[in-house]
Amino acid sequence: MSGNPRIKKKSYDDNSNDRYSRSDSRDNKSRSYKRSNSREKRSNKRSRSRSRDKNYNNDDSKLECRELFVGNVIAKNCTEEQVKQFLNQSMREAGLIVGDPNIDPIIKCRLNTKFCFIEFNNSANCNNGMILNGIPFMGALLRVGRPERFPGPHLPTKTWQEHMLSRQTLIPNNSSVPSMPLIPSNTLILDPNTRHYREIFIGNTNDEMTTQALSEFLSNLLINMCLTNINNNENPIVSIRHNGKFSFVECRTLEDAANLLNFNGVPFLNHSLRLNRPSKFESNNSYTFYNWEELLATWQNGQLKVQTA
Repeated sequence: MSGNPRIKKKSYDDNSNDRYSRSDSRDNKSRSYKRSNSREKRSNKRSRSRSRDKNYNNDDSKLECRELFVGNVIAKNCTEEQVKQFLNQSMREAGLIVGDPNIDPIIKCRLNTKFCFIEFNNSANCNNGMILNGIPFMGALLRVGRPERFPGPHLPTKTWQEHMLSRQTLIPNNSSVPSMPLIPSNTLILDPNTRHYREIFIGNTNDEMTTQALSEFLSNLLINMCLTNINNNENPIVSIRHNGKFSFVECRTLEDAANLLNFNGVPFLNHSLRLNRPSKFESNNSYTFYNWEELLATWQNGQLKVQTA
């Protein structure tokens, strides 16, 4: 018996080690599978994202690609038909309709409290409908954007004001339409005695608006809408005194100051600017000026004519 080797029985500790080893192996396989499955999901997600970004504006079959959200609809007693007709006519006059301009691009409007959803006949018109963002409607500036369920990327686009200012479709001066109210040009430019008449008060500003930004915005309005008679290399805005919630703007000429009053209510950095004469201003002459909505409607209809000095 002494010649037979003695077999050592497995102890409890040996069985435990084997069990832990098998358990670790299964855990490693499980983690490996999860990592592989996770990589596959990420790859599929990127593939779907690339496909979606490529085709998002060509899929007319999906409602979310033909629908826009419209906020700030605060007018009382406003109807869905009024909103639809107004936006259809605005797109037609602004040259935003893809295809036959006689066919309304907006086919349905679902109006709720202070907001609505508008449905377009195709995704191309829906893309152009984004330019309606900032359009004045019944005393408010509409906020137009994509709904939350929109599958495509949110691309930058022009606002309504930027689009209208870029068109520059004024009619010739020899047209018979009514003229803009202008004060006769018989004063000296930058005469200190006329500063009182060349100054405009602007309310509803904020601290985010800088004097440079205000100056560039107002001067571009006057130049792009041909409401100034100075040369293109001159700025119709001489200086701005900005004080938080209000500012005072000094214009180069009396005409520029008078024409600037027609921009009362113009939107700038999500604020509707209030333009008026300073409280100390006194004049025996009475002129009737447009507000921004009236000026924009007259300009986009091709009925705006400016007198030359």
